[in-house]
Amino acid sequence: MKLLKPILFCLAAAGAGHASAGGLSKEYRQCMNATYGNTDVIQKCLKKELKIQNEDLEKYYKKYLKNAGPYEENYKTQHRLWEGRMNKVCYFNSNSVHVAIRQAKCVLGMTSERAGYYEKKTSAFE
Repeated sequence: MKLLKPILFCLAAAGAGHASAGGLSKEYRQCMNATYGNTDVIQKCLKKELKIQNEDLEKYYKKYLKNAGPYEENYKTQHRLWEGRMNKVCYFNSNSVHVAIRQAKCVLGMTSERAGYYEKKTSAFE
């Protein structure tokens, strides 16, 4: 329960609309509102949005590295540390569908947050 509150807060604070920095898409929020607790539908919503967020993360991370100059290795190390932190925070040893959903939401929240971070950092380059 201690972990669930910060995750829900992160997801709620992620922003309104896909166009905002690192925010979850309107389609995802609508999809999640229409699941009526069906775990299969919840997982499909999460999978689709995670794909979008991973694409954004990759796009802005590459742009971030492109403009890193002499700090490129430092930025790569920071990114690897973030990936390690996400793995520690989000993955649990359990086979329950509800735990799988919680893990996916955790990964989605952290990915969305990191994509937003890179997007904000790269906006100065434009």
